[in-house]
Amino acid sequence: MNHEPIIQSQLQIDWYKLLIQQFAFLLYRHVRVTFGYTQRSQVRIPDIVPIEAVREEVECTRQLQYTDAEIAWLAERKIEGVPVFVREFLEYLRTSRMPEVNIGLREDGGAFTLESVGDWCDVSPWETKWLNIVNTLYYRELLKLHGVTTSDAWAEGDRRLSNKMAMIRENPSLKFV
Repeated sequence: MNHEPIIQSQLQIDWYKLLIQQFAFLLYRHVRVTFGYTQRSQVRIPDIVPIEAVREEVECTRQLQYTDAEIAWLAERKIEGVPVFVREFLEYLRTSRMPEVNIGLREDGGAFTLESVGDWCDVSPWETKWLNIVNTLYYRELLKLHGVTTSDAWAEGDRRLSNKMAMIRENPSLKFV
């Protein structure tokens, strides 16, 4: 791998996935499930993203574990003074490992297939991590194909955002609800 891994922390996850994971841990601890990645667009991502890159990123993610600092941060999360996460769940996170992922190609070769089988609370985090990995790899390759550097892409995004913010400031009649 000639760059930093896409996912560098188990906390790189949508907040709701942690809530669902705790729900599954507390109420359905040993319910076996199969999670799969479904690409909904017609873009043939495997035509520009090597399957080996997906495998490498997934394996890097699989090796991650929650750090003591991350567990402490989660333990501090409260809603109206009540901890969001129970101690047993935090202890589970401290020692949990993400299950293996079967990675392949759809029959027509136009999309990746990613699938993981295991206890619901173990498999659930893969959902948003797969989206992050595949989308990041796709856009990295797309930028390369068009000769655009990451810093150029960020600069263009900043320019567009600045233009939109200026337009909003110039039109005080615009309301956001």
